[in-house]
Amino acid sequence: MWNNCLKIDNYFDFFLFKIVEFYYERLVSYHPYGVGIFLSSLVFRIHFGGILEFGLVVLPTSRFPIHSQTLSLHTKFTTMKSMAEIQQLIAQFEDLSLPKEEWTHEAHLITALVYVARYGRDKALCLIRPRIIMYNHSLGGINDEKGGYHETLTVFWIDTIHDYCQAHQLDDSINEQQIAAFLNSPMASKTYPFQFYKEADLMSVLARSRYLQPPLRS
Repeated sequence: MWNNCLKIDNYFDFFLFKIVEFYYERLVSYHPYGVGIFLSSLVFRIHFGGILEFGLVVLPTSRFPIHSQTLSLHTKFTTMKSMAEIQQLIAQFEDLSLPKEEWTHEAHLITALVYVARYGRDKALCLIRPRIIMYNHSLGGINDEKGGYHETLTVFWIDTIHDYCQAHQLDDSINEQQIAAFLNSPMASKTYPFQFYKEADLMSVLARSRYLQPPLRS
């Protein structure tokens, strides 16, 4: 299954690879959305075409529900931004001058994290909801049942970040190191919502228009 993707050149790598393959097959059989949970807790080494990579494995997409050919075990974002850069990002988002290409998943999370740390869960949600809608509109985007603002994902990320802030005691004194720590945690992965939602449910018109409770959350 994996032979076309991987180059294993020592026994240690091969042993770890076989462990991952063994548990991957069984997790997919019983609970496809659990694969990300298991793999995100592993640190191992695999060579891709002679280049040493950490925590990256190629998965066959026909058996994994997320539309991606790669799954990052440990999300790695760009070089840590300074607080001045973070403040500028948020200011540009709020005044609608942020270039579209800079409104990335990372930018979404940074903005949401700072909002929750500063204002708390409820006020952060009240602030970010209309601002995302206005920002999308300023770029010529359409907020409708097919695209644009997504209510369930917005509330999900605000709740996730609120839980993280509570666990790590983050408040309005949040700094760039604390922001970077969250961005490089498993909770910041793009695929994290799929641990709690089936893809069809999350991508539905209903989930986009109103908040759906995570059915797979224990």
